[in-house]
Amino acid sequence: MRTMRLSHLVGRTAALLRHTIDTAMAQHGASFAEFLVLHVVATQPGLSQRDLADIVGVERPTMSHHLDRLESEGLVVRQRDDADRRLVRVRPTPAGRRRLAKLDALAERLEADLAAELPDGGADELRRLLTGIVDAVEHGRMLRP
Repeated sequence: MRTMRLSHLVGRTAALLRHTIDTAMAQHGASFAEFLVLHVVATQPGLSQRDLADIVGVERPTMSHHLDRLESEGLVVRQRDDADRRLVRVRPTPAGRRRLAKLDALAERLEADLAAELPDGGADELRRLLTGIVDAVEHGRMLRP
């Protein structure tokens, strides 16, 4: 029996973990994508909507959709930049910070469950390895033409 290619295994793992956390967050009326948006907005308040989309890794229309929902729920506010009216800055509301705290607790539980499946020190090693892969992809060291 042939083993799965590493790229397939990484993709399958990501899909399964995403489904698991999406299911858990749906019980709180959220999705993993919305959790990521709230997390970035709370840790880097005042980012432009464009920069936020780039950091989260979604297309700008998708980010706009997420922000529409979060804003309608009173979790974020969008404001035009005073210096450059073309830019829209995003900030969390107090309700957004409270929602993030609940969702962050779910993410922590998932990470604890994941770490429990690894040998001692495995979570740190996995983080190091995955960070290296992300760095290689982001800096064009993989799949060059």
